[in-house]
Amino acid sequence: LRYHPEFPDSAIMKLVGTTKSTIAAIKDRSHWNAAAIKPVDPVSLGLCSQLELDLAVQKAARKSGKGQTTEATPARTLIPAAEVYGTAANLAATAAAAVAAEQATTAQDVKESEKEYDADSVFAKLKTLKQPAEGE
Repeated sequence: LRYHPEFPDSAIMKLVGTTKSTIAAIKDRSHWNAAAIKPVDPVSLGLCSQLELDLAVQKAARKSGKGQTTEATPARTLIPAAEVYGTAANLAATAAAAVAAEQATTAQDVKESEKEYDADSVFAKLKTLKQPAEGE
């Protein structure tokens, strides 16, 4: 919570379950155990869940105005196709697609050039192996 100065004391009280006087004493280092207090994540201590902490931080940022986006930085959108055509990324993608298509056609040619089998040639040896077993 020390990295969120916009976090009000009331939100810390609800989240951690302590009093306002304890929070004030810790902040101004007048707490009786101030020398031994080390900053620790309240989630790791089991005082609250990560979801509760995230929601409280977002709410505090929204109230302080820190989390608002400015109009000076517009949201990013996709580039129109007309602007993409002819760029280095487009040329590289087109070349990669051409190489992949060429490899696919050569793989099909290799499969077509392989010997074709018919059922009689495949099972011819099976019939010869089966016949002596019947004669016994």
